[in-house]
Amino acid sequence: MKLLRCGFKINLGAGGVSFMFDNWLDVDPIFFTVPFVDIHDIALTVLDVGRDQGSKLHGLYTILPVGVKYAISSTFFGTSYEGPNTVAWRRDSEPCWVRWEPPPPSFFCLNVDGSIFGSLRRAGFSDVLCDHFGHWIFGFSKFVEVLTSLHAELLTIFIGLKLAWDKGFCFIICQSDSMPVVSLIACGVFPHQHYVVLIHAITHLLGKDWDVSLRHLLREGNQVAD
Repeated sequence: MKLLRCGFKINLGAGGVSFMFDNWLDVDPIFFTVPFVDIHDIALTVLDVGRDQGSKLHGLYTILPVGVKYAISSTFFGTSYEGPNTVAWRRDSEPCWVRWEPPPPSFFCLNVDGSIFGSLRRAGFSDVLCDHFGHWIFGFSKFVEVLTSLHAELLTIFIGLKLAWDKGFCFIICQSDSMPVVSLIACGVFPHQHYVVLIHAITHLLGKDWDVSLRHLLREGNQVAD
């Protein structure tokens, strides 16, 4: 469920969604981002955390990455505890106009997007590089076998950054519509976390001698890479 769109919230419903093991945070189940789930948190539901707007995060026995905590705390939870879990319009929100914004002069914007096709574990991802006029410089799309959608998002960021570096571009703004993934790369991971090698490869690229940044933007502003 796309929880980061302006004006939307998650309705928690009857509370049967597992906090750790169900895919409710738009990337993958939370247990994929931690080295282990503490036995005290196995039966935890989204409702257990969401009913107090995420305040119960401090009482978890499982240590969550900072990026995952940020994504959860940034989520507005509904307060209707009936029926299934859904995403609904938050009526007290003002409309938010979202579009792709060009980078500053001399910079290039690298938009990346990856997603997985259900239980097939086959993902599609695409990268598009544009200049500050919005002119297309290069791009590609590809299908690949992956384990999770988190894997797909990380892989497309790595491939896009490496391609930009190999082609000699020195001023890059890389944009992804996955807040958990962007936060995970920015805040670091546990030594035994899933995909730690791929995350370290991305941070190694970001640390090279070039002007590059990784930013989050809403999905509507990332349609150039969809």
